[in-house]
Amino acid sequence: MKHSFRKLAIASTLAAGIVGMVAPAAHAGTYLNAVGSDTTYFVMDALSRSYNVNSTINTGTDVVVNTPPLNAIPTDVTTLVFPAGSVSPADANCSTTTIYANATVRGVTGITGVSGVSVVAPPNGSGAGKTAVLGSGNAPANSCNDIGRSSGGPGTEAATTEYWAFALDAVDWVRFAGNATPSLTKAQLQSIYVCDSVTKKPAVTDWSGITGSGVTGPIKRYIAQSSSGTGKFFAKYVTGSESSLNTNCADGSTVQASPGDTTDYRALVTQENDNRAIATADKATSIYYMSYGQWYAQSKSVLADLRNGAVLGAINVSGTLSKPSAATINTTATRFPATRYLYNILDTRNPSYTAAAKFVGAGDLDNDAATPVTNGFLCSNLGQNTIKLYGFAPLKKLADPATGILSYCVKNAAPLGL
Repeated sequence: MKHSFRKLAIASTLAAGIVGMVAPAAHAGTYLNAVGSDTTYFVMDALSRSYNVNSTINTGTDVVVNTPPLNAIPTDVTTLVFPAGSVSPADANCSTTTIYANATVRGVTGITGVSGVSVVAPPNGSGAGKTAVLGSGNAPANSCNDIGRSSGGPGTEAATTEYWAFALDAVDWVRFAGNATPSLTKAQLQSIYVCDSVTKKPAVTDWSGITGSGVTGPIKRYIAQSSSGTGKFFAKYVTGSESSLNTNCADGSTVQASPGDTTDYRALVTQENDNRAIATADKATSIYYMSYGQWYAQSKSVLADLRNGAVLGAINVSGTLSKPSAATINTTATRFPATRYLYNILDTRNPSYTAAAKFVGAGDLDNDAATPVTNGFLCSNLGQNTIKLYGFAPLKKLADPATGILSYCVKNAAPLGL
């Protein structure tokens, strides 16, 4: 992991020092706190560090704090993927310094809150990131969350919400050792994942019911945490709705699929893009899904390899097998069918909106109506190679219909048709 220098080795001495930091050092610019998606955390981390030292657009005054979606347990070095903790300092728009540390980390380190310092678990997933940013928009007098990392696109949010698409990704189903199933159709994915409202179970519960799988045994289905944009996107690809794939599934106790049936038909919930929860003994009968960008970056050791041997499956579309790749992730009609935009969310009510737009958006970035709309950092050609390094596809420079300028971003880009 190349991010170890950013991880907080939170021992008791350091914890005491962090907790004692009631007020941050004086800073002329704005601290921009980015929260949310697991999928884009690492690429945004690299892009944030580039922006923080940029002198063309940022002019060296603003600092992006890229808050992780989870905190690792500092005593468990074998699974230390995300930082054990992180700090978002107070500034002119946010009166509270926030230490992000989950309950387990707090128990290990003894971190407690003091006046002027908030200690909370970070928002985990695109949905949680959006909620945090819109919450800051609703309370601009103390606005502490400025950018929402999101792998999910715009829905029915207020007019003050902006989704800035900056790259393309895809989501694909994955299989593991012992399962050589070459491909699945969308209908087969539905039969595996969707529980019937009457029977309370999926149409197919054993791999023997999937033609051509060559595998037998009860299917072990996995889905991502409820706020995961990747999970919601996969659910929408499979069913047409972002609703949980555990909807209607019998839990084996309070709801029975049929008289005497005590089977729990719910899919197991685990962290997105992290397959370590899948036991070796279950690999041959398990199915999950991953962001292609995450799968690629993990396969190339750009990120810690959490694939647990996962192999990308093909999706069978009318007899044509399709897999995500640099060649198939695009906006053409022949693209990999589960291709998506990646976004950053802003709220125009946030007092740090213009500063955040300089990093992830475009607009009247100098607050001077006399000057034209201009591109911020990600909407200029300044992060393309970093985006590629992390397995995502940069957007092409096109005329953005929302801003009217040539840009590498698309404002409020509608999700691609599934």
